[in-house]
Formats: sequence, C-alpha cells, structure tokens
Amino acid sequence: MTWRTAVRTIALLSLAATTLATDEPAPQQIAVLSAAGNVGELPAPADAWSSGHTVSRGLSPERLAELKELQETLDSLPSGMELMRTAMDGALDVNRTLGLDARVASLLVLQELVEDIDNARDLGVAGGFKEVLKLLQSDEVRIQSHALWVLGTAAQNVEEMQRHLC
Repeated sequence: MTWRTAVRTIALLSLAATTLATDEPAPQQIAVLSAAGNVGELPAPADAWSSGHTVSRGLSPERLAELKELQETLDSLPSGMELMRTAMDGALDVNRTLGLDARVASLLVLQELVEDIDNARDLGVAGGFKEVLKLLQSDEVRIQSHALWVLGTAAQNVEEMQRHLC
C-alpha cells in the first residue's frame, strides 16, 4: 500500500465515522490533505466532538463490545522495544542454545524493526547498538553481515547513529 493510498483510506474511514456519529449525509467529495496538494473541504466537527464528549450514537452495544475487545487485544500486544529485546536476545544467544539459522533470523527481525525511525532511535537510547556492534566480532560471517545490515538500516534514518558510526 502506498502512502497516498493509506492517506486516502484513512480519509474514507474518518468520513465514515463522522457520518455514523453525526447522522449527517456524507459530502460528495472527500477531503484529503497531503504533500501533493489538498483536495476538497474538511467537514466542520460535530458539536459533540468539539466539546470533547465521546460520540457513540449509531453504534450498537454489540459493536461497542467488539471495539472494546479489539482495544484490549491491541493493548496486550508487545511494544516495539519488547520485540527488539527478544530479537536481540536471539541474535546474541548468550546461553548458546540456538543454531546459526535462528540467530540470523533474529537479526533479520531486528533489521526489520529498526526500519521504523522511532524503533531505531529507541534501540540506540537503550544501548542496543553496542550489542549489535559486539556481533561484528563473531566468527560467523553471516552473523557479521546481518549485524552490519541492522546497523546500516538504523543509520539511514537516525542522524545520531550516522555520527556515531563515522
């Protein structure tokens, strides 16, 4: 999904939620604000929204229960930092219980996680890059190359990491 498609999808969902909450007919043209230019007009916020009250009109009790369950599920998911810590533990394998393929897989997961600029910055603040740098001393070339890939991915978006590696 491209960024533009994601923005349009979010705009459509927002429009649907506004229509459900206010019982007002949907506008003919959807408002989209983007770097490529703005399209349409944004609707005025509903009175209940502007006063800070939660709008639940139009949602059945079953739907509200479903949304509450979904929120609880989302709240129970591990954070990015927890996922990175698990991946780092697998890559370091301090107990020597994992094979080479499992350690490489952990580095691949870590590399994917640090593609997110916030995760990359968080890993640096937590001292995780020092641990990844230690993996460069491994006897296994695959561990070294994947550790470098993690560092390169993180450095492409985090200026502090770029300065640290230079």
